Amino acid sequence: MKAKTYIIILVFLTLLSCKKNNDKIKNNYHIISLIYTNMLDQIDVLPPLPPPPLIKEEYSQEQRDSIDLSYLRLRERLTSENLKKGLLKKEKKIVAISKEFMQIGDTNLKLNDDYSNLLKKLKSIKKINEIDISKIYTVRKDSIFYFNKNSLTKDSKEFNTFDFLVSFSQVIFNKNHKRAIVVGAVSKSKLSGASIIYFLKKTENERWIIEYEKVLSIS
Repeated sequence: MKAKTYIIILVFLTLLSCKKNNDKIKNNYHIISLIYTNMLDQIDVLPPLPPPPLIKEEYSQEQRDSIDLSYLRLRERLTSENLKKGLLKKEKKIVAISKEFMQIGDTNLKLNDDYSNLLKKLKSIKKINEIDISKIYTVRKDSIFYFNKNSLTKDSKEFNTFDFLVSFSQVIFNKNHKRAIVVGAVSKSKLSGASIIYFLKKTENERWIIEYEKVLSIS
């Protein structure tokens, strides 16, 4: 009787573990899909959006976050207006995606405690995992494939066989899976690109949204 009870408990715990893992994968690719669409839509919008405001050293973290959020909301509004006016390029884009999740080095970001802990966890990751591009869902009509380093020579400056090169870090969640961070990078050539760290939260209706973002590098 005891053996039967142990087996039932073991099966229950296994099923529970599988469900949690499946939920994590679902959330992971929901976020990656959101960031993918956000990055490519922004780079396709015409005319160019205004640059982010200058943030001074003496600003408090609250002021910095407020400026970041205001700029993000402005950009979202301009993007929406440009979409309505038909300013978004409609042609299909060819997008190469790095197969491996990129690793993050040291940053000088000043964050609140919630996101600071997630950033520390992201920077501490040593194991290199691979992204499954078949799980990226987007309403865009892009042709997506894994990036092959052999498609670029050492002296190549432009991407001749694709339009954009995209990379992602792994998505890091807090304990209750209500907040997350991820880094996305997009380039139009070796000399034109940017990497951005995104801070996300899950709404009451279980939908992930970008709370704010910060540029890590630009070229």
